[in-house]
Amino acid sequence: MGGQLNVETDYDSIDITLQGRASDYDRIVDILRGALVTTPLTPQNVTKLRDARIKALSDTKHTAVDVADWSLASRLFGGFRTHIRSLGPPKALVESNAPT
Repeated sequence: MGGQLNVETDYDSIDITLQGRASDYDRIVDILRGALVTTPLTPQNVTKLRDARIKALSDTKHTAVDVADWSLASRLFGGFRTHIRSLGPPKALVESNAPT
């Protein structure tokens, strides 16, 4: 197709950018439709992604800047759990009983 696919995710959204030639518009829309309709958001997949995030955060050496960012996010977002958990230390993800 000669196009480009870019996917960015966080706890609140999934941003998908598909670029291609105008003549391939129908095919691009079909690809996007298939990805949106068949996304497997099962509890097992969400748990697997959460565990991978915990491992990635645990393997990272955190700096004073990270701690300051987490503290600021906690003050700005208060009880809005998804932002605190996505920005916080691994302990915030492990201790959370809320669904991801």
